[in-house]
This record gives sequence, structure tokens and C-alpha cells, in this order.
Amino acid sequence: MKFFRKAIVLGIVAVLAGFLYWFFEVKKKKEKEEVKRQEALLFGETEKRVVKISLKEKGKDEILLEWRRNEPVETEAGEEKPGDDEEGDWFVIAPVRTGGDNMTIDTMVKSMFQASTDEVVWESLEKQAEYGLDDPDFSLRFYYEGEDRLQGIDLGRETLDRKKYFARVVGEDRIYTITSNFLDVVKKSLFDLRDKKIAPYDKDDIVGITALTGLDLILLEKEGDDWYILPDRIKASTARVDIYTGNLRWQSFVEVVEEKGSDYTKYGLDNPRMIVTFKLADDSGFIFVVGNAVQEGDAQFFYATRSSDNMIFQIKGETVQKLIPNEFYLRERSILDFEQDLVNYVAFSKGTESYTFEKREGDEWELAAVRNVEGGEEFVGQMLERGYNVDNVVRGIATAEYEDREPIKRGEPGYQETGIGSPVYEVVLRFEDGRTPITVSLTEKEEETGKLYLTPDGGETVYYTSGYFVTNFPETAQELFE
Repeated sequence: MKFFRKAIVLGIVAVLAGFLYWFFEVKKKKEKEEVKRQEALLFGETEKRVVKISLKEKGKDEILLEWRRNEPVETEAGEEKPGDDEEGDWFVIAPVRTGGDNMTIDTMVKSMFQASTDEVVWESLEKQAEYGLDDPDFSLRFYYEGEDRLQGIDLGRETLDRKKYFARVVGEDRIYTITSNFLDVVKKSLFDLRDKKIAPYDKDDIVGITALTGLDLILLEKEGDDWYILPDRIKASTARVDIYTGNLRWQSFVEVVEEKGSDYTKYGLDNPRMIVTFKLADDSGFIFVVGNAVQEGDAQFFYATRSSDNMIFQIKGETVQKLIPNEFYLRERSILDFEQDLVNYVAFSKGTESYTFEKREGDEWELAAVRNVEGGEEFVGQMLERGYNVDNVVRGIATAEYEDREPIKRGEPGYQETGIGSPVYEVVLRFEDGRTPITVSLTEKEEETGKLYLTPDGGETVYYTSGYFVTNFPETAQELFE
């Protein structure tokens, strides 16, 4: 018994010793390190929102930034709902007034609060002139939301090894060193900090488009959620119209030439090669004008201006190419109009082989019938573990658009060359809402282009379209279950 009591006592002592070691040597050490880390942070840890920033580099204009909370949103009941605390935008206030680059500025602010001082080199400011802090090379100032106490830091000379800068934190009577990468984080140009989108609008803001290039003119008008090409009111593809306007809404200018344009002749903007106009939902408008080309090595740029601020800037040549009006591209070219989820029966045929599938509960496909395939009957009635072969064919037909050329009617020139008179594939689709079934016939896919001819009406109209989905036609029933 004495042996066991002694063993228990020794065990308790060992556990206690281990706990004391962990508490004093590990836990306390980590706590001290964390306290030291927090004390070294330039501006401490805070949940406060920075709303004003000043950046001043010696010999250059001061850059002023301001964050503004979004306006309250009006609800359907007519009440005003406050904007989310985190929802707002940055603006450049000086030396020009323009939108700010939210991502760049937010990243800069986040990095500011992760930065730390390196070491204290002087416990007062009496020698700040010796370290270049009486006339700093770079100064950062900022305010928190709802506060008027100025925060910030000045950076003076580099250290001899060029790895650090001497610094002074606003409100402290000390001179520190700080690593050089801090300056890389906060030393931003006006171009870095400004919103560089050519047309800073949302797609829903735009209700009309005019695009003029030489003799080519495209007019588009929005009615409800649909777009139409005028004057014949040809249905346009909403997705491609959004992509077209996105070339101005998403793309950025690459260089500012003049903040306020004065000599438009110098840049070919008095005799433009392209004019794109947006009619906006609030009855205002936006005009974008492209002038002369600029060649820099292998890259081509163009001078451009816009009505929102008359700034002259450069844009990429590829952006201009994407804005050239093309009615065929913008047209709605869908071949069939049905929702993929409504299909509950599919029959694939290729030559003398066919496979029939029916949708069961859970949107899973069952192989319902097989014709003229050796050994295929044993799979009839089985559920497909992976029905993507069926889904891919249905999706391909549901989303198919005619490409490169206009549809060809029976008897028109070129009809025989399509080969639709001897189709290779046939797909029959039935629908859960009882609408008329659709039979689609397809030719073999062209090896070079990956495209084929398709008809949904027995050959009366033939469409040239992508044939990527025919690779999902099964060669054997067995491969559907492998």
C-alpha cells in the first residue's frame, strides 16, 4: 500500500510540476510576447472605422481620401432602412475629386494596423531634425469615424543599411525605426488610389446604348428586363449586352493624360473613331469617345475621354476591339426555349442504337430501355449513379445558340451542304409540364471546329452550333454504369 501511495503522490507532483511549467514558462511567455507585440503596433488594435486619410510625399501634392457610408435604403413600405455598418465607399477628395479604389485603400488600411515599430532610437523629439523628421519625406494622417483626434506617422531618412526608416508616431515623443516594407504599403500614387473603371455604373443603370464606329451603328433599347436592337426590334441577348457594356463598366483606363481635357484635337478626339453612349435610368447619359491610337512596343493603346468628367486617358487596344458594334454577336440566338429541369424523358439515338432515360424521384435518371446493343438489356431498369451524361446533353441542347452564320431554311442555298438530311444523332425530349415533345436531329461534329448542324423541326430550319455535348452519347450501356 505504501508503494501505491508513494506512486500516487509522485504522479500528482509530476502533474503539478508539468502544469506549473506550462503556466509559467509557456502560457506566461506567450502572454508576454502578445503584450509586447501589441505594444509595438503602430496604431494599436481597434475595431474603429478609418474615415479620412491624408498621404503626403515630399515635393508632391497631398492626397486626401474620405470614406462615406451608403445612403439609407428605402423599403417597399416606404421606410428608410439604415445601410450596413460596413457598407460604404472611398472617395478621393484631393488633388482631384473622384471615386476611390475600395480594394486598394481597404488593403492599405488593413496593412497600416498590422505594422509595428522596430526599436526606439531616441526617447524624445529633440533630435528629430537629425533623422529627417522635422521635414519628413512621407507623412500619413487619419481620423476614426466620430472622432476629431488626429492619428498618423511621419517617416524621415533611411537607415544606413537601407532596410528601415526613422519614424515618429503622432502624439508620441519618441523616435522609432520601422521596416522599409511599411512605406511600400502606404506610399501610393493618385493613380493607385483612384477608381479606374471607365464607366462606373451598374448594368441595371443602363437602359439604352448607341455604338457608332465609322459607318457601323448599333442602337439598343431596354424594355423591362429585355433588350432589343433597333429599329427592327430584334431581340438581343441580355447576357451579351451585359458583357458588351461590361467592357466599359469593368475595364480600367491605364494612364491619365489630362484630368480636364483641353486640346481634344491633339488626341484625335475631335474626329473620333468610336462613340459609345449609355442612356441611364435616371434620364442622364454617359458618352465615351475614342481617338487616336498609340503604339508602345507590341502593345496598342487609344486616347479616350468621357462625359462624366472630360478626363483624357489611355485605354487598352483590346478594350476598343470589344466595343466595335456587331449586331450578330448581340442578337438573341437561342435555338430552343425550355428549362432543363422540366425534362423528364430523354431518348438518345445514333444509327441503330438507342437509349431511353426517365427521371425518377430526386432528379435521378433510370435507364428505361436499350435497343440493338449487345448485352445492354441487363442494365434496363437500373438507376444511373452519375447522370451527368444525360444532363450534359439536355443542357447542351437547352442552351444551344446558332453561331457564325444565319439559320438556313429548307430549299435555301447551302442547305444540302449542311448534311442535315442524313443526321447522325437524334434526341427526343419530353417534359413534366405536358408541353409538346421535341425531337432534335444533329449531324456529326466537325473535327476542326467542334461544331455541327442541328434542326429541331424535322429539317425545316438548320442551325450551326457548338457540338461539345455529343461526346456524352454512350457507346455502350455498360459505360453508363462504370
